[in-house]
Amino acid sequence: MPDDSSFNSLARDDSAAAQLRTLVEVTRTFAEATIDYDRLLQTIVEQAGRLSSAYCGLGLVSQDVRSWEMVAEYAQEPETLTILNQMMGARRLSLDEQGFAPTVVRTGRPLLVHSPLPESYRSRVRPEILAIMERLKFRSIAVVPLRVRGATLGTLALLRHGDNAEPLGEADIELLQVLADHAALALSNARLLTAVQRELAEHKRTREALERTEEKLRQSQKMEAIGRLA
Repeated sequence: MPDDSSFNSLARDDSAAAQLRTLVEVTRTFAEATIDYDRLLQTIVEQAGRLSSAYCGLGLVSQDVRSWEMVAEYAQEPETLTILNQMMGARRLSLDEQGFAPTVVRTGRPLLVHSPLPESYRSRVRPEILAIMERLKFRSIAVVPLRVRGATLGTLALLRHGDNAEPLGEADIELLQVLADHAALALSNARLLTAVQRELAEHKRTREALERTEEKLRQSQKMEAIGRLA
């Protein structure tokens, strides 16, 4: 008869298999959404938020690498997004700031912070963000970088809040980083696809303009020939 350790091992195997199946499904979902950049952004936060039972936000670094901006959010409770939108104001931060997202972008390392917020963080975070955290009764915040091909595109963050919420743990941040790595690759591919589509559209407009010019030239030459005959 199997002992308890055997049952524990089977349970771990089942858990690992379930997590692998989930990651495969999420990766497939990301790939399907690649052709629509805005849809991909929302798909990423929805999948990560649902898997983690937490608020999820995705922020991207500007092209000049000077600022970070929140571009997609998901929360199971609509009230959470309402509070954030009412209290947060501008969703853009300078990368010189000491906030959670700018710190992760600069260091390239994940960040996990639990309640109560350490004083070392309280002095570095914007007052409006502290007010939101207190209003939502936050338990944990996890932020990981969106990295691809040696570049950091932005961050993916989870927030667990409420009196009965379980704090985030190392397993959560590891899963979030795996999701972020897949998301970063999907975002990079989506950007490349968008750039190619834009270039093709520009080529099409140029070709159509050239065809119109050629047609006008042919008409002009035709009229000139008719004038000569007359």
